[in-house]
Amino acid sequence: MNIRNTISAIFILGYFPVVWSQTTGKIVDTNQQPVEGATIVMQLPDSTYLGATISAADGTFTLEPEPEDYQLIIQHLLYQTRQVKGQARDAGVITLESKDYNLEEVVIEGERPFVTVEQGKLNYDISAISEKHIVNNAYEAICKLPGVQDRNGKLSLVGAKDVTVILNGKASTLTQEQLIEMLKNTSASQVQTAEVMYNTPPEYHVRGAAINIVTAKADDNTIQSELSTSYSNQYFSSYSGNVNFLMTKGKSSLNVSYNPGYSHIMTVMDLASQHTYDGKVYDITQTQKINTKGWKHNIYAEYGYQINEDNELSVGYNGALSNNGKGTIDVNGNFQNSHNDKLQDSRLHNVFARYSSGFGLDFGVDYTDYTMNDKNRLESKLTDNTRQLLDYTSDQKIRKFSVYADQSHALANDWTLKYGVRYDYTDNKNAQFFNQTEGKDDVGNSSSRLYEQITNFYGGFDKEFENGLSLSLSATGEYYPSEIIINGRSIRRPV
Repeated sequence: MNIRNTISAIFILGYFPVVWSQTTGKIVDTNQQPVEGATIVMQLPDSTYLGATISAADGTFTLEPEPEDYQLIIQHLLYQTRQVKGQARDAGVITLESKDYNLEEVVIEGERPFVTVEQGKLNYDISAISEKHIVNNAYEAICKLPGVQDRNGKLSLVGAKDVTVILNGKASTLTQEQLIEMLKNTSASQVQTAEVMYNTPPEYHVRGAAINIVTAKADDNTIQSELSTSYSNQYFSSYSGNVNFLMTKGKSSLNVSYNPGYSHIMTVMDLASQHTYDGKVYDITQTQKINTKGWKHNIYAEYGYQINEDNELSVGYNGALSNNGKGTIDVNGNFQNSHNDKLQDSRLHNVFARYSSGFGLDFGVDYTDYTMNDKNRLESKLTDNTRQLLDYTSDQKIRKFSVYADQSHALANDWTLKYGVRYDYTDNKNAQFFNQTEGKDDVGNSSSRLYEQITNFYGGFDKEFENGLSLSLSATGEYYPSEIIINGRSIRRPV
């Protein structure tokens, strides 16, 4: 058993004008015209978050405090994101370059702002993006946010090393990949706001930067529905559908989404490499063709009940089912030719329940059950005519459970006391079974199992000032016991 105890203290001082001076600057475009509504994030050189603000109508901005060394991240829907390093109170004039699309089509008008800054969070209005851009789902809308990018299927945030995706203010037992898959099958109309946090408050129970996806709710006593379909053709045809249903009646609310989809995708890659063996350099070239097809079904349902004016309960379910997914992998090269037939099934079930009270208590539980079965038949032939015929199966089973409780108390003089705890348990089992019918070397079976427990707790104080500045003092701790078993042998992880 490997046990790691971590206790850390985080002191985030909001903008206190009596103590620190100000950092000022101006945002303009390439025509030297002021840029209004740009988001400016101030960080230390190590990416520690200090504060954020929005440029005024004349392009000017003010940030506090003014450290000796800092960096600014300037973001705007219509312009390329910039990072600027500074060492002076006057950040100077910062020029933004326009993005490649027609500006007239994406100008945000009306009383509702596209982005606001509140308690260190950048709150982006997703409806403003979906109204002005063609987006197929919630994930594509989020990728339109300034500073947010898709990198190899994962979300990244400029100025942050890593970013955690959370849903409705609470971290889920779903992985980021699973959350992204859910967002790809969610209509953009079902997302109200996206909150970007470079230094996530401790009550979210995550470290570093985070993007909080806040789902939309229907107005009182209304019913909303949406039906959409899509079709694409590259080498083969793929198609999908989406049904969304929102209802609010009395104290009850219901949100249901179902997305079935069939895809048939072929990917071709040409690879070239050089390898040195026994003092000799070998040039290796090969063409790899991957062909996959199958159905996927994604389901989301959440029911909310307003017990009274101050107490609310919600329960929900996320499901992702992929049955009888088929695929082939063909490799042709100067050293090896191979053919691999694949048959894959996967099932994801996630259930959650949340309760919020009028006396500052938030309580919730979350459970995820994931299984994947991957059957393969591999036939390969080397240049020396050596053949290998192998059947193997890969099984994965993941069980994740979490429970949290957060409490806040309003104190005198606009102070707030906050504290909470979160417990996570993970049981991750992997196994590979081989049956070699032809070949020189036998391949042995393998298995692994990971037990992991994380207890995260925090406590702190917040204060809001009349001028919009804030002060936050908090301490966090983590208790982390874990054990990994490989082929029946327990291995201690390094502290």
